[in-house]
Amino acid sequence: MVQRVGTVAFEGIEARAVDVQVQVAPGLPAFNLFLKDKKGALFLVTALEDAAIELKSLHNRLAAKGRFSFGSPEILYETLGVQPGSVTPFGALNDVRSEVTVVLDEALMSHDTINAHPLTNTMTTTIGRDDLLRFLRATGHEPRIAPVSNPD
Repeated sequence: MVQRVGTVAFEGIEARAVDVQVQVAPGLPAFNLFLKDKKGALFLVTALEDAAIELKSLHNRLAAKGRFSFGSPEILYETLGVQPGSVTPFGALNDVRSEVTVVLDEALMSHDTINAHPLTNTMTTTIGRDDLLRFLRATGHEPRIAPVSNPD
């Protein structure tokens, strides 16, 4: 059932396991990386689940200050309010100090609908591309759309 919050439409699907969600959700599954550059700047990168991402050079593509490492579980929870395994662009809602730069892969954004965890990995939310952009902007995060994945 499609639900609306203001001008953002979304559809939630509950599942027992992450593998089941991908099979029943109508959008394309997203994959998320919570990264920290050498100077401590935080990035949430969202791409298609099967995207090939070269982590060693991604900092160059995103003009980060040095190579990326994964953000710690503690920083992830403090900024996005989620545990490892539940990273999602919807976590931007919890980043009230706007510490995280949200990056959406160009390849992902070429699709109409996207699946992401709604702050827990036991469910999937299907959201339209434009609604995801509206949601992120409403949280104070202007998403960067950039070529994150390597073409096959």
